[in-house]
Amino acid sequence: MSALTSAQLDGVMQTTLNQMGWSVEIVDPYTGIFLKRMHGARQPVADLGCGFGIVTEHLLADGATVIANDIAPAHLEEVKRRIPDEQRANLTLVARDATQLDFPADSLVGIMAGRWVHFLTSPAFREFFQKAYTWLASGGTLCVTVHAMKAWCAPDVCREYEKNRESGMEWPGWSANWLEDAGFLVEKAGLYDLMIPSYPASYRSYLASQNTIGVVAIKPFR
Repeated sequence: MSALTSAQLDGVMQTTLNQMGWSVEIVDPYTGIFLKRMHGARQPVADLGCGFGIVTEHLLADGATVIANDIAPAHLEEVKRRIPDEQRANLTLVARDATQLDFPADSLVGIMAGRWVHFLTSPAFREFFQKAYTWLASGGTLCVTVHAMKAWCAPDVCREYEKNRESGMEWPGWSANWLEDAGFLVEKAGLYDLMIPSYPASYRSYLASQNTIGVVAIKPFR
């Protein structure tokens, strides 16, 4: 039995092998925009925090060269298992904390950061955006999706969130302005609904509509 099969909840959502959340096997609206932009990509695309590799699969099927990264090596083993033999020459697997990665300047045409940056502190958030801007070639695209804190959190966590926000703490939350501070042009940003019937009842009970934040940002041509 594969690692994925043993962790699988249904055909849409799987628990992650490092117990840090769930991997959603669907393409949300912002990821869809990103994938369309990567069509015909002539430089590598980085799928950071790729989980079981749903975005990587789409990119490779469309002919892209992909660097798939995850903090959990077992996830990358599953990505490798899922990719057809004929596409593996275009795939590089990197097991590491995405915030500790380094790529040459202007070497990537796209960066996907799907549903993991909410684990970062605000300084780490800002540093990641600055690095991503450096790594991307002019015209390159960064896509970020992240849980919307107030839309799904448990009552005690929400109270702590509100307390920190009212005190003026830069974190909790994040702002598209941080992308602009790094030099990006924010093309699209907003809330969307990621309500999946198979979410565990203990988690689903806190969810509201418009529970996920998506951003697509562009590194302007110089």
